[in-house]
Amino acid sequence: MTQEIIKFASEIFPFRNVKQKTITDIFSEYDFKIADFQKNETVFSKNNYRKTVGFIIDGKCEVERARSSGDSIPLNSLTRYSSFGILSVFSQGAEFPTVIKAVTPCKIMFISGEDMISIVKKYRTVALNIITFLSDRIAFLNNKIETFSEKSTCAKLASYLLAKYKAFGNEIVVSRTKLSAE
Repeated sequence: MTQEIIKFASEIFPFRNVKQKTITDIFSEYDFKIADFQKNETVFSKNNYRKTVGFIIDGKCEVERARSSGDSIPLNSLTRYSSFGILSVFSQGAEFPTVIKAVTPCKIMFISGEDMISIVKKYRTVALNIITFLSDRIAFLNNKIETFSEKSTCAKLASYLLAKYKAFGNEIVVSRTKLSAE
């Protein structure tokens, strides 16, 4: 792997606070694949996914949830250093619940599920980073449940805006389109 990819890896969640030499060793020992996707190309979907973790090197992707009506709801935007697929590796029998599409041309690094599990078993700091990441996701989902369990629309909106305020400091960063979808 190139030094540019090693430097990129030091910024993604599994390899934060991991020594550069260790990252280099990991990248020499395991098979990391880099793939290019064109604008509007589906990266992952319920019917087209593998137990692997993806990291956005360049470009932008959108995470969408398909609805029974045939359209979809945008859930999240993924940009450089964002990841997807960790659930598919560390859960038993879970399906890939969303669609990931390239919004712009993208370059994505993939780590297979088997390799990720092997890395976790061998490198303690990587394991702790993944546990921290997954714990943060659980906390995020608990906040979402709290927001949705409010009785009135006004209380739901207030809870949502408070969560956004806490996440971004003294300003609330959310578009009206995204707000209406959530």
